[in-house]
Amino acid sequence: MFMLLPERGILMVKPLVCETFSLMNLDRQLDPGRVIALVFLIYTSVVDVRRREIDPVVTVLTALAGVIYVSLVRAPEQLALGGGGWGVAADVVLSLLPGLCLTAFGFLSRGAVGIGDGLTLLVTGFFLPVMAVVTLCAAACLLSAVFSAGVLIFKRGSRRTSFPFVPFLLAGAVVSVLAGV
Repeated sequence: MFMLLPERGILMVKPLVCETFSLMNLDRQLDPGRVIALVFLIYTSVVDVRRREIDPVVTVLTALAGVIYVSLVRAPEQLALGGGGWGVAADVVLSLLPGLCLTAFGFLSRGAVGIGDGLTLLVTGFFLPVMAVVTLCAAACLLSAVFSAGVLIFKRGSRRTSFPFVPFLLAGAVVSVLAGV
């Protein structure tokens, strides 16, 4: 679809999709880190739904890429904005903290909460800023709670019914991008 926009007395024809993309600030929201995190979450979601596990090789390789991304992209950006070395370290540690907590909870609950879910969240923390990770977690928990309520209400399972959580992390990541966080 196209729309006509008067600019400087001339009628311009621009694709509506591009205008919407710019209005939602998605052009600024889809930096390389977010794209890598989304691609990782898409792949991990498919694997989690099919096999109920995460791919350890892809997770480790993505984590290594995350360490490189932090040192070559996130740290220089933070330093260029006037943040000191401690600001960079604090930002990265805070981004990783939700994944560390979920992984620890997975160990403490003896697998009731998937350890792979925590590791997936931990890896995405390398690529996303703190508020994006917090938004991602909040949206994922809310969406999985709504899904769980639907399973119970429509009697498709019980309190013990398990389901993959990584697709909810992916949905939370999409929510954080659309929210502009």
